[in-house]
Amino acid sequence: MHNKVDLTVSIVTFCNDSEELSLAVTSILKSEGVTLKLYILDNSPTDCIGHIFNDPRIEYIFNNKNIGFGAGHNVVMRKAVTESRYHLNLNPDIYFDTDVIAKIITYMDKNPSIGQLLPKVLAPDGTDARSVRCLLPSPYLLFLKSICPFKKYNNKRVEKYLTRFASYDIAMPAPFLSGCFIFLRSSIIEKVGCFDERFFMYYEDVDLSRRIYTEVGNIYYPEVNVTHIAHRESHKNWKLTKIHLKSAIQYYNKWGWFDSERNRINNEYLTRYSNLQK
Repeated sequence: MHNKVDLTVSIVTFCNDSEELSLAVTSILKSEGVTLKLYILDNSPTDCIGHIFNDPRIEYIFNNKNIGFGAGHNVVMRKAVTESRYHLNLNPDIYFDTDVIAKIITYMDKNPSIGQLLPKVLAPDGTDARSVRCLLPSPYLLFLKSICPFKKYNNKRVEKYLTRFASYDIAMPAPFLSGCFIFLRSSIIEKVGCFDERFFMYYEDVDLSRRIYTEVGNIYYPEVNVTHIAHRESHKNWKLTKIHLKSAIQYYNKWGWFDSERNRINNEYLTRYSNLQK
């Protein structure tokens, strides 16, 4: 068997801005002290970006159709089990410094019980994007965020779900970590599997993060940071909004609309978080 690289990386693209994508690719390729292989999975209708990548560490795969976010990453996640010690599912609109990956790997090497890690996520202006969700979403929260018109009524409940009360300066375990930067121990993929491809886009990160959390553990690790441009297209595009809602329904159909395990996990997190603050 060939030697494993430190890291495999997958970036799934669909008509993404080429300059933003180049920032993400450059961030990976300039990572110091790390052996890696980068896969770019292109779900776009035309092959318009393949020619711009010529580094031998890159493998460009043109799918000729939009197979979905999770299905695209799964192509590489299955390879990661035998090719790498760690795997990163990376959004095409993220960039970071040259030492970020090495610091994350050092931390993961020292903490073998952690299956998934999310660093601090910053907005392009340098402010904390506060991307940590931590709590598993409920159908009630979906209603409050997407449908309920009574903003004053739902603000406190939505803020609790978004864990706005939390200090984002300490490392903390969390059942749900944002899918913009999914850093995984490759061996955990064998235990919990890849993305559930029933989710075309959205909620696949909630589902995977939850499975990893219950199998081993997840961590929010603010000692390093990445920058996320974050267009949030589902808030602007009705077609994507419908896909988002469909995925939410699929998620609750899978895990249960009246989900006692979700309540237990969330209560466990809130208790653990309050203890961390003492």
